[in-house]
Amino acid sequence: MAKTNRLFIVLILVTAFSCTKKCKEWYSGVDIRGLTKNSNNNRNINGWYETDYLINELNFWIVHSYSADGYEGCKSKTRIHELKKSETKITCSGRLIIGNDTLISNTNLYSYFDLIGQGEGNDILQYNSTTNPFPKFESPINNFKIEIPLTDGKIISGT
Repeated sequence: MAKTNRLFIVLILVTAFSCTKKCKEWYSGVDIRGLTKNSNNNRNINGWYETDYLINELNFWIVHSYSADGYEGCKSKTRIHELKKSETKITCSGRLIIGNDTLISNTNLYSYFDLIGQGEGNDILQYNSTTNPFPKFESPINNFKIEIPLTDGKIISGT
């Protein structure tokens, strides 16, 4: 019986101390979604609501996705690169006019937005409507693309 107890204790100790794997984690992509402050019964993120129609508002929910080389047995996770948020680019597929500025397609619009951090994996780009009038779009259908550089030189993007 004593031998069985010792074997059981050794098994527990081996299990407890074998979970010391150091896992790596990295940003693997980004998703961009339209947002509004108007309540519309869609998913809510801190007082913002997802929307398909950007009428009189131009705000985006930025969702950063990341991957890891395995969570099972991890004692720690080391992020192997970080987002360079200040170098973010957001572009529109069509031409647009903001005040006196006529912007061709794929112009970086980041300076027209304020970045609002929402916690791990989420950010909001809020159009700065206090200093800029709402854009006039040449086409009613536009795609927006976001590109965020990483500290290792790679770029994650989403449309």
